[in-house]
Amino acid sequence: ELLMGIAAVVRAVLDVAENLLMLSLYRAYPVRKNRRATLAGIVTTTKFLFLFAWVAMLFVKLFGSAFGLKI
Repeated sequence: ELLMGIAAVVRAVLDVAENLLMLSLYRAYPVRKNRRATLAGIVTTTKFLFLFAWVAMLFVKLFGSAFGLKI
């Protein structure tokens, strides 16, 4: 459960960072900020990796509780 909490908090922090980067790109438009856009893409990808990890941990936990396994 601790790992699920950590994954959820990290994903939330990455979501805030992604939003701030996207807003800064929006404000800078039409000027291109390629490095900032690349960083925003990396943050978005990492955010979704943490989301998928959290969902996987949830399924493992639910599978274990459904079959009485200590996982």
